[in-house]
Amino acid sequence: MNYNTYNNPCFGDSLGSIQALVPDTSYSYQYLWSTNAVTDSISGLLAGNYSVIIYADSGTCTLYDTIAIGEPPPVISPQGDTAFCLGDSVMLDLGPFVSFDWNDGYTNQYRWISQEDSFLIRVLDMNNCWSMPDTVHVRQDLPPNISIGIDTTICIGDQVVLEVDAGYDAYLWSNNSAMNSITISNTGIYWVIVSKKTCKIIDSIEVFNCPPIFNVPNVFTPNDDGSNDYFDIEYQNIYEFEIKIYNRWGRIVYKGNSLENPWDGQIKGQDAIEGVYFWEIQYQEYSGLGNGTGEKSVKGTVSLYR
Repeated sequence: MNYNTYNNPCFGDSLGSIQALVPDTSYSYQYLWSTNAVTDSISGLLAGNYSVIIYADSGTCTLYDTIAIGEPPPVISPQGDTAFCLGDSVMLDLGPFVSFDWNDGYTNQYRWISQEDSFLIRVLDMNNCWSMPDTVHVRQDLPPNISIGIDTTICIGDQVVLEVDAGYDAYLWSNNSAMNSITISNTGIYWVIVSKKTCKIIDSIEVFNCPPIFNVPNVFTPNDDGSNDYFDIEYQNIYEFEIKIYNRWGRIVYKGNSLENPWDGQIKGQDAIEGVYFWEIQYQEYSGLGNGTGEKSVKGTVSLYR
């Protein structure tokens, strides 16, 4: 048994047809199709399977068969629902087709959108087939509201936590951390990019070096009473230093570069006389990067009493 079939040219069409061709023409035949048609052919068919029973008038032969009507795959635009960040825009691309039908009369493949909207679209391919109408929704996202804070300082040995709000989609810091906070111990410029849906916001902060701080007494009493017996100095954010103490005639009576051995009021094992002494500290500031920078000096006087 043979059949002439015509498949649908486009997805969803109902133009298919089947014609039964009986090679033996010596009999007459009756037909009963699954569509209830009783002719040798049927038309106006959607894609699918259709069955037929054919009876010969001789009553000696009955044939049952199933014939398929096909269709091409549906035409589909690649443009789905999309979004953009507030203040930005997004380009819609309906794909490489022959013709484009937007519900507002626009007829191009590409379209820039800068506000929330929805469009009903169809596209026509080179086989003259239209896609099914499809709705494209364009959403506008609001950017995250973040702040690392204002520029700040860091002192030697300290740590500073830089932090933005948790709960966003992604984080990328200048040191490649993907957390919402980082802990730093050096100076520099630090930034973070925070992502929320289609939005990305960057914020930065500069961390400066703490200024050097000296706390130098102006009086000490090296009389072994356990109180204020040494010329102790305190400092912050100093990388290296050297202190020199001079008597009134400009002679060095003490020199040191460590806080562990402060001046005890002695000169070559003998008690220094009471009076005013001059001191000078030469130092390098801590750079914030693990080293010192720029030699500087401070000067002052201290009174020795016993």
